[in-house]
Amino acid sequence: MSVATTQDRPIVIVRTATDLAALRSGRLRPRHRGLRLELPGIGDEDARRSADRIAALRNDCGCSVGTWFLLPATCAVGAWLWMGGPGGPDHLVPRMGVSLAVVVAAAGLGKAAGVLRSRREMRREIDRVARRMGAEPGIPRGSRALGR
Repeated sequence: MSVATTQDRPIVIVRTATDLAALRSGRLRPRHRGLRLELPGIGDEDARRSADRIAALRNDCGCSVGTWFLLPATCAVGAWLWMGGPGGPDHLVPRMGVSLAVVVAAAGLGKAAGVLRSRREMRREIDRVARRMGAEPGIPRGSRALGR
């Protein structure tokens, strides 16, 4: 693995199966379009597409999935507040506090689910690249896995 700078941006260059395994494990964390794959057996166009996909998945913050969790929670909380229910106006402030907690929790759970989904997809893409270059997915060629 090496680091180069182009147009004032550091770019991590992955050249070996060991570098690919480090990227998969999370030890190597490129930020913001800073990844280039120069692997044997992978064409330039395939490497660029895979590098772009891996970088996008690595930098995904989970907000899109968080929004999908937030929307129904907000609608449900709004309906709950609008209907009033038992307690009437005297319990409006505590109900608003509970409502805020529910909405924030839904957004947080959605964001976490989005990040986990992106990390899983990133590992799958790295495994596809490893298979194309002839290495075993998740394990660098020439190294020994635990239990083998």
